[in-house]
Amino acid sequence: ARLEDRDVPAGTVTGTVFLDYNANGKFDASPTLTNAGGGTIGVARDAGWTATPVRVRAFDAAGALRGEAFTGANGTYTLTLTGTGPYRVEFGGNGSLPTGTFFG
Repeated sequence: ARLEDRDVPAGTVTGTVFLDYNANGKFDASPTLTNAGGGTIGVARDAGWTATPVRVRAFDAAGALRGEAFTGANGTYTLTLTGTGPYRVEFGGNGSLPTGTFFG
């Protein structure tokens, strides 16, 4: 599974935990990518994480929990945040990420 760092504004945050088969840091839903030299190249389609639900939590600058969710059957999640940012979003915890998972 590939997880990304990003700034998180107040309100609702959505995302997808996914298997990044070509390790480019992007969710590739198409079977081809544009080649820098022109044309396209075939790639593996990335897939949402479906093995086990992943716990997703948001904390404010003081470390207080401000939102929590688990990924759905296709790897997507939605966090409804309380308080004011900035927030730190954390994936995993309590064994929700299987052995061999890495952050990219």
